[in-house]
Amino acid sequence: MNTKRPRKHLAMLGTAVFVLSALLGTTSTATAINLYSSYGYYSTAGNNYKNQSIIRTDHYSNHAVHVATSSIYRDGGNIGAGWMGALPRRFDGNGILRCVGTWYYNSGPASSISVNGCYINIHSSHLADGQTRAWHGSGYYIYGAFPTGIAFS
Repeated sequence: MNTKRPRKHLAMLGTAVFVLSALLGTTSTATAINLYSSYGYYSTAGNNYKNQSIIRTDHYSNHAVHVATSSIYRDGGNIGAGWMGALPRRFDGNGILRCVGTWYYNSGPASSISVNGCYINIHSSHLADGQTRAWHGSGYYIYGAFPTGIAFS
């Protein structure tokens, strides 16, 4: 499987968007790009969950801010406090772990949580690959989310 081809196409797309923005005179406006991973599905202690990673890139003038997000969703409505946790993680475009956020747990009844973290203000490429936790009765199982695509800035 050729893993370099999608990156090349994404880089060309990013360049084309920048050139078009420059021609239209819109390079100083704020823009946002969100890349979402596929959902991961799992069951723990009779509860069905899905998780996802998100990398968000916001552009303001000449600044690019990358934010990693980790999300967990429970099927079937709310679950008690502390039953779900999420941890954002940000990797650079070469797959090297650059930041690990802080675990966050639902503080009250909830059916989902999303946790932002690992902010960075730099022009480069990044992806998110978060983790989630689900309570099994005497502890937590950790489930890795699928990685997002690479966000270029």
